[in-house]
Amino acid sequence: MRAGRPATWAVALLTAIALLPASLKAAEPDSSGYRWLLHNHIAMLGLNGVSVATAFDYVGLRERPRTAAGLGEIHRRLLAIPPARMTPAERKAWAINLYNFLVIESVMAHFGADGEPPASVRDVKGFFDEPVVEVEGRRYSLNAFERHFLFADFDREGGAPPPAGLDPRVHFVLVCAARGCPPLGASPYRAATLDADLDAAVRSALLGHTQLRAGPKPGVYEVSSIFDWYAKDFGGHAGVLEFLKRYAPAEAAGAIAKRGGNALAGFIPWDWRLNQSGPLARGEGP
Repeated sequence: MRAGRPATWAVALLTAIALLPASLKAAEPDSSGYRWLLHNHIAMLGLNGVSVATAFDYVGLRERPRTAAGLGEIHRRLLAIPPARMTPAERKAWAINLYNFLVIESVMAHFGADGEPPASVRDVKGFFDEPVVEVEGRRYSLNAFERHFLFADFDREGGAPPPAGLDPRVHFVLVCAARGCPPLGASPYRAATLDADLDAAVRSALLGHTQLRAGPKPGVYEVSSIFDWYAKDFGGHAGVLEFLKRYAPAEAAGAIAKRGGNALAGFIPWDWRLNQSGPLARGEGP
């Protein structure tokens, strides 16, 4: 436990949950514990008051006593209301929050014998493919969970177009514990503000160099590998261009509007190093 903490983080977490107004508990799963977790363990890099990159302090979290019990309580509360009882907006917000929490929980479960977290989640066998959560009697891996609850089980290998309602903005709020990911939201997503929050999250992400950056020539840009891996979700190449014109910073959006696909120089390689903040992350390069 770090010096100067008058109570364990788990006690603080449970106190915060108990004080949450009942009116906030009724409509959606209780995310107050997840909010506490984010507020106490995210490090943010801002640009003009906007978060363009984040990291998470897994090491600091592990140093606190009763970590497993505290995470288990957050897990339980996020699953307390079955998604079948939620509205579409509530279900989308819940699924984003739960996915990002499950990633954090999974990293915490894979510290090595030396007390260090994995250097990358790609070093953990089955990180995305082994079951990590049970929802309404069915077990899901991270990949299966996001595909089912956020992308309508869309088969990207098939020839069908994306199903109605598939929202490609979601790709910019899912965080897979890698430095190449978009920023992790500093607060849980909520149905009431979800549409505006997703717009803001995409615009914030595209301000960061991991998702959009100047290319080798003036007026040319490299873009996130998200647009490569999930091009079909955006409606193909033309859809990607329209998405960028809407959400990219003004200079890049203007270049894309003027030059179309010629404004894109390629895709930014994904940085799979763990998005650990604090001392462990310092001195490891950009």
